[in-house]
Amino acid sequence: MTTAVKCVQSIEENLQIKAKEWLDGSCGYGPTDFAAYVESILALVAVVKKEDFEKGAAQNIVQIRSAVETLTRKRKKIGEIDNSDSDKVPVLMYGIVTNALQWYFIRWAGSPEDPTIEVSGPHQCEFDSEELEQAKQIVKYIVSILQHQVRGLKNEEVRHQIKKRRQKFF
Repeated sequence: MTTAVKCVQSIEENLQIKAKEWLDGSCGYGPTDFAAYVESILALVAVVKKEDFEKGAAQNIVQIRSAVETLTRKRKKIGEIDNSDSDKVPVLMYGIVTNALQWYFIRWAGSPEDPTIEVSGPHQCEFDSEELEQAKQIVKYIVSILQHQVRGLKNEEVRHQIKKRRQKFF
């Protein structure tokens, strides 16, 4: 993940990766394993689980919801969105659940009350291959997510115009 963050940092220097960032929401609270920020806005939450991917996915979704609640509160406070924006998505957030060999990507679109959640995976990543093609593909996925978040979070007009929709995810 740090390789992907460094790649995107060459374009967006305000992108940071942090470990053990505290999230507090209506459905749960606690530290993330890893979190990526664009300026001070959370863009990606990652969970590392040794084996139990269902538990990891549930934990990651709760963490994403907490991040979405925080971001939605911030946007309402500064008047960027209001409750009448029912056809607009206040936030698009991504999560990762991994044990380094298997990777699941989670996409959250929508409000805390009405999200669309999609899961992609498992994506296999075996490090014993000579060419590391699987590892390169995982890094490409993460770079793509981070670039999307940087563009969306940096461009206020794009943030306001994201419509709720379902897309093919990876």
